[in-house]
Amino acid sequence: YSLLLAPLLDALESNTRLQIVPHGVLHYVPFHALHDGNAYVIERWSVSYLPNAALLHVGQARPAATGGMVALGFSAGDILPHAAAEATAIAKLGRGQLLLEAEATRSRLAESVVGRRIVHLATHGEYHSDQPLFSGLLLADGWLTTLDAFDLDLNAALVTLSACQSGRSVLGGGDELLGLTRAFLHAGANALLISMWAVEDRSTSRWMQSFYTHLLGGCNKAEAIRRVQRQFLDGAAEARATGQPAYDHPYFWAPFFLVGDASPLALARE
Repeated sequence: YSLLLAPLLDALESNTRLQIVPHGVLHYVPFHALHDGNAYVIERWSVSYLPNAALLHVGQARPAATGGMVALGFSAGDILPHAAAEATAIAKLGRGQLLLEAEATRSRLAESVVGRRIVHLATHGEYHSDQPLFSGLLLADGWLTTLDAFDLDLNAALVTLSACQSGRSVLGGGDELLGLTRAFLHAGANALLISMWAVEDRSTSRWMQSFYTHLLGGCNKAEAIRRVQRQFLDGAAEARATGQPAYDHPYFWAPFFLVGDASPLALARE
């Protein structure tokens, strides 16, 4: 915080939202979780990210589909016992199509994302730093790799990859990102909600349901994320007092971040 944001405070004073365009190793820094000694960045600003400044206007200039939502949940052999419940709850919130367990195949996903405004994928993810094109998401019939994601026919306002390390990428020449982020943006997503590290199943399900409640209630994407993160921070004391799990450590509330267009979402419901 002292190195990256403190020198800019005068310029940032009147702003409520930050859009970060990282370079080099800064792609691995969760700016929203930086701390000034008194508070986290997210307690003052909503934060979103862009892989490069050229994408600043792309999402806003490219109209998103209006075909509602599809939510996929795959527990990966019960590795993720809350994934199916997460997808079910989110499909109910958005009145969207639901693909669960055996239905969560690569072919059903490829068919179902066409024309969808929101795509939510809750499953197991793996990141391979040595072979980023083979990083992927586990589905009922195998892996949806980075290479496969390039071929999806997307025109979504938001794609959520609710999986471990779904936002990790390898830096290539010219600060180019190699991984799922690039693949889903190339396939047509205006914005991605992705994770920077391995996530915990139960808290992630709660995080996502709260996020969509705020998003579908009219918040812009970045502000919806901020509100969830503030809820996790501000509700910890009450949770402990009632014997409930407290999720105020950044491990629980800070893994997910937004890349791309942060504008509000008007969901066309089915």
